[in-house]
Amino acid sequence: MTKVLVEGFRHQLGGHCASTAFRDLFEFHGLRMPDGSDVSEDMVFGLGSGMGFQFGLRPGKQPPLYIAGRGGGLEMNLARRTGIDMRWQDTDDADDAWARVKAVVDAGEPVLVYADVYELDYLKAKAHWTLHSILVVGYDEEAGVAFVADGDREEIQSCPMDGLRRARASSGFPGPMRNAFLGLEFPKALPDLREAIPLAVRAEVETFAESAGKVAPDDMGGAGLSGVDAFGRIYPRWNEIFSPEDLQAAMQAIYLYVEKGGTGFGGFFRRIYGRFLSEAATIMGDPRYAAAAEDYRGLGDAWSALANDFREAARSPGRVGVLREAGSRVEDLVAREREGIALLAALAG
Repeated sequence: MTKVLVEGFRHQLGGHCASTAFRDLFEFHGLRMPDGSDVSEDMVFGLGSGMGFQFGLRPGKQPPLYIAGRGGGLEMNLARRTGIDMRWQDTDDADDAWARVKAVVDAGEPVLVYADVYELDYLKAKAHWTLHSILVVGYDEEAGVAFVADGDREEIQSCPMDGLRRARASSGFPGPMRNAFLGLEFPKALPDLREAIPLAVRAEVETFAESAGKVAPDDMGGAGLSGVDAFGRIYPRWNEIFSPEDLQAAMQAIYLYVEKGGTGFGGFFRRIYGRFLSEAATIMGDPRYAAAAEDYRGLGDAWSALANDFREAARSPGRVGVLREAGSRVEDLVAREREGIALLAALAG
């Protein structure tokens, strides 16, 4: 018999690949909220301090800019907050990499691996992204397929093994992951969330503050609050920086990075973080969390409005006019990003 499936695994559609994968894993390993309910993807994202800000221009490349609303430390932060023993494993030997993953699946557990969306045929992606998280939950060697749970799909996907092999070994954007996967051991229960939540919020504030003053080469971008400021500072010069074709591509890219591509069901990850804060307000019994939740949900809506305007403008010859009209909206977003972090800093104490 060549077909193997992890027993007792259940998958749900999610808003972001990594937080969906860990939500599925929490349920599989029997971790529950204090009231016995399932741990939500929103709570996973918030405990992982998953929100961030990165911005940079990419002259001569497509798309000509990059903007991201997720921080890079979600997995590590989540492990630290919840007591998961996490071990990063990678290798340039694709056969060895698959043997390690297969051994874990054979032992009855899902495995979180990283894969380039461009090489996963069921996604039909038109661009590379090597940081996509999926769970391998089975395989059929005779049929030549692996069974994977992907936050972007409701059902378990049959993925050709050769495609998965290419996806895991890809050197596409933003860089090679070398067949990486996570070795994970889960605790028997979640820690006291009344202690974990403030720590997670504090880590979120530090994610934005630690890059203050650091900018990309030639002042073309930045991360954290520096990235927020760079976005606002560079925006008025888009019409000078970009050719007409690149301006169109930049507007399309903003829409994709803000609304599509696993951004927590849109809103540049701000709405998913707002939903986490809503849950936190109930757990903490602190109305300040509820106020911050409303602020971040509104911030997510504002990002969505900008992204959708750019999407429409990219399809019309009047995009320069839209670019000019959106200037005040960009200024407002920059101010609200800073105000949001100030609110979180007050919560973190």
